[in-house]
Amino acid sequence: MSHAAIRRLPLPPTRLPFVNAEIAQVSFGGSPHLVSSIWGGSLGGRLYFWNPETGSHAMRELPHGVPGAYMLRPGDDGALYLGGGDGTLLRYDGDSDQFTTLSRGELSGISWGGAVIGRRVFWNASHNRRSGAVACYDLDAGRTVKIFSPLDDGQPQALYGHAAQVTPDGRVLWGLNVPQSRLALIDPVNLTREIINPSWLVEKSWVAFKFVDQD
Repeated sequence: MSHAAIRRLPLPPTRLPFVNAEIAQVSFGGSPHLVSSIWGGSLGGRLYFWNPETGSHAMRELPHGVPGAYMLRPGDDGALYLGGGDGTLLRYDGDSDQFTTLSRGELSGISWGGAVIGRRVFWNASHNRRSGAVACYDLDAGRTVKIFSPLDDGQPQALYGHAAQVTPDGRVLWGLNVPQSRLALIDPVNLTREIINPSWLVEKSWVAFKFVDQD
């Protein structure tokens, strides 16, 4: 990309910083907006929307009791799926401006990341006070259909799943870390997992990755 193609646009004031949250693009009020969130703790989390073309921006409070959301992933249905700071899985429709709670109480603690494939949503948090779990919510069934608890079955177990990407063949690749890095592949149809522990990750504590096409 040439320097001439780079555009720099001023961010609107949010009063509070974005903290470890993903950034996604969704429809909000009938037009595309970027969205991220802040951690509000006991005051409640917030979503911030911004249209860099028009400069319009808005804020929405997360449902009561959700302190923040690090996971923000758009689905094929145009909705935004959020993994809450208390393990809650939420769906937000930006055109109707409505939140729907899909799962509450099945996972707990901070949801570090997740992915949406078709009609299935995956998110990572704790289960039964044990970190490193990944759950799958089926939108058609209207319920959680699988919980990997923990996702990593090695020792020491990798506890956090910040990075989750859909692979070119349609699986979910998780970058797990702390205290040991692992790669984990989940088949979204059969809901099976494969743990990958390459030598170049041994004794590493962090991993992040992206898939880049030829363009």
